Amino acid sequence: MRLLISSAVYCVLFWSVSTTRLTVTSHWPGGYTANMCITSSAPTDCGWRAEVEFQPSINLEIWAATIASSQIRSSSSKFSLIHKESTDTLNAGTDRCFVIVARVSGNQDLQQSDITFTGSFVEICNPGHSSYSIPESWHGGFIGKLCMTTTTAVCGWQVTMTFSPAITRIKSLWDGNVQQPATGNTVVVDDAGYNRNIEAGGQVCFGFDTAINGVHVSKATMSITGVFSKAGICDPNAGHSSYSIPESWHGGFLGELCMTTTTAVCGWQVTMTFSPAITRIKSLWDGNVHQPSSGYTVVVDDAGYNRNIEAGGKVCFGFDTAINGVHVSKSTMSITGVFSKTGSCDPTPGRYNYKDVLHKSILFYEAQRSGVLPQNNRIPWRDDSAVGDQSPNGRDLSGGWYDAGDFVKFNLPMAFSTTTLLWGLIRFKDGYVASGELANMYDSIRWPLDYFIKCWDEQNKVYWAQVGDANADHNYWGRPEDMTIARPAFSVSTSSGGSEVSAETAAALAAGSIAFSTEDPAYSATLLSKAVSLYDFAYSHRGTYTNSVPASPFYTSYNGYNDELCWGAAWLYKATGDATYIQKAHEFAFENSDEFSWDGKIRGCQVLLYEIAKERNDVTNENTFRTDIDTFLTAWMPGGSIQQTQCGLSWIRQWGPLRYAANTALIALIAAEDGIKTTSFRAWATKQINFMLGDNLNHRSYVVGFGNNPPVRPHHSSSSCPDVPAPCGWNEYSSPGPNPQTLHGALVGGPALNESYQDVRSDYIQNEVACDYNAGFQSSLAGLIHLEDSSQLPAVTPPSGC
Repeated sequence: MRLLISSAVYCVLFWSVSTTRLTVTSHWPGGYTANMCITSSAPTDCGWRAEVEFQPSINLEIWAATIASSQIRSSSSKFSLIHKESTDTLNAGTDRCFVIVARVSGNQDLQQSDITFTGSFVEICNPGHSSYSIPESWHGGFIGKLCMTTTTAVCGWQVTMTFSPAITRIKSLWDGNVQQPATGNTVVVDDAGYNRNIEAGGQVCFGFDTAINGVHVSKATMSITGVFSKAGICDPNAGHSSYSIPESWHGGFLGELCMTTTTAVCGWQVTMTFSPAITRIKSLWDGNVHQPSSGYTVVVDDAGYNRNIEAGGKVCFGFDTAINGVHVSKSTMSITGVFSKTGSCDPTPGRYNYKDVLHKSILFYEAQRSGVLPQNNRIPWRDDSAVGDQSPNGRDLSGGWYDAGDFVKFNLPMAFSTTTLLWGLIRFKDGYVASGELANMYDSIRWPLDYFIKCWDEQNKVYWAQVGDANADHNYWGRPEDMTIARPAFSVSTSSGGSEVSAETAAALAAGSIAFSTEDPAYSATLLSKAVSLYDFAYSHRGTYTNSVPASPFYTSYNGYNDELCWGAAWLYKATGDATYIQKAHEFAFENSDEFSWDGKIRGCQVLLYEIAKERNDVTNENTFRTDIDTFLTAWMPGGSIQQTQCGLSWIRQWGPLRYAANTALIALIAAEDGIKTTSFRAWATKQINFMLGDNLNHRSYVVGFGNNPPVRPHHSSSSCPDVPAPCGWNEYSSPGPNPQTLHGALVGGPALNESYQDVRSDYIQNEVACDYNAGFQSSLAGLIHLEDSSQLPAVTPPSGC
């Protein structure tokens, strides 16, 4: 967005507005979409501000303008809007129209006739205006005073004054530093240091003793004007704080403090001041509190995942506070904050904030949790669900992840997702450390591992591979917390076989044992023991799992089970060092595939076997598997057999193309770490992930809650539901409005080969999300962060127009 601070001629023009109108294009209980149009009576090419008001009160979403401030009351809402760079010009007598989404309280279904809308424009060509006075004058001189008023915050300033007629000289000046020579028609004044910072709407003044030969001037005969010839962008410390007290009781309260910055911050510390003093902070979230946390001042550090704040962005943290003997409210408790430390954002070759996307991807998996949620649940719109999941004989099968936008627990893609996420954690652990997400990742990945332990009935050699009837489930749209449909469980056994799902789960458990080997050795040992027995079951009782589990047509095993038997054995060798697993892996390893996915693991197995051969100085197999990996990845690069979109996405098929590219990017990043075509594979993988984050023909993010114009209507049942107790069902499915809940971090299926894409909830091909969609994507992000923090990330740029 163009800065509103400039050295242009000062003017702040309030325009009369000939017409305003709001045309409702769709509505539903809880909101509406509309075209909001304001007609200007004057032109501008330097940006604008609009003031709009809605009755009844709404929360506003708008894309072609930035919401600078808002006042939301019970009966009406007022918003101050500032142009974006693409919308900074206006022509006199023409409309500027905006597409908006309005959310209303109480599940009201507002129609055109129910809504009152007013609006007006304000042109901003400079941050303020000047005024002057001449309190004293005499023949040959005068005392003058110039005041500058700003409409935006200024931190460090220089003013150029213009005198008409010209002066002889300024003899002295106070509250500023005059530049020499201070004569003639123009004089330059710098701030005095102590008055360098001016708040938005604030004023700074300085005075001067002036000589002017041969005349006696007055305000009627002397004109003095000023413009900011320099106006500094404010340091984050000039940002402001705001607070709320959502709950209070005698002896305590819950508080939230939000800090807004004017420049990008990478790492922060905030000093809070309480008045009156508090007894102590009992707990604090989204930050790390220093001890002692009592009295008037408390110091809070960033939480790692929220250390980076974009310019103009905001960070908030909450706290549970004890205060002896009183019941406070916002009117009796003052809370302010200042940035006591801020880190600079060193430039890196990364085009996107990979750490933030990684943080959000972990949140996506937390939103997919089934069962009894932990006390530290970070998804406010999720609660306990499907807690009664069990086998026919009463075995507890609660927990795990819901598969996608539905509520079936398909263990084959869930286990693949778990193994792939663990692979990224093992190979790029430093990426999680650098992001401040290591603890969250361990917590996240333990959730499906705990579920897999429940699913494996080792004593009876039965593995429970699915919970939920997919057909019945897909006839339900709503919250998982409200489900009343039957949730049958399905298993594989020695009589039916089921090698795909059991060997893949063994791979996940084995990878988990490696990841937790130092973090939780006892848990690691349990995972390994289960992995060994479950792989033996898969290897000894071969069969296709859909013989007994109704996963088709959703997760039919088109590639068979040889790839899972290879994959599971390779992971078990990595976990145990037992060479018999190498022999078993080699039984199935020499196959081809053009994908790495929930259905095809052979390329992942070949990477592991390449590493094993290299470690064991097995030159023959090292060369064989190196060639297999190179052949596979080269096919995905430009000039290979996999199709390429205009902006460089390697596009293999219509359904979920982004997850296939992300999975292959992970293979490329790990192969590069292993010394296979390091430069070209890293560059290609980086371009694939950057495409998903915005380097595409649509210039949009395909990750919910991140970047420019991200998806807001993912095909995802629970996030399409409004806050409880409002009902949720097929009406919400059909609603044209955005999902009421933001499914942070979810990667959608992605565009067609020509890069066309529609953000429509009913489009489960382009706009569904799934656990396996994010698995390779998240691990690739960890890989890019590893490269970024070690100064190895390739500096890539998208093709022209992307």
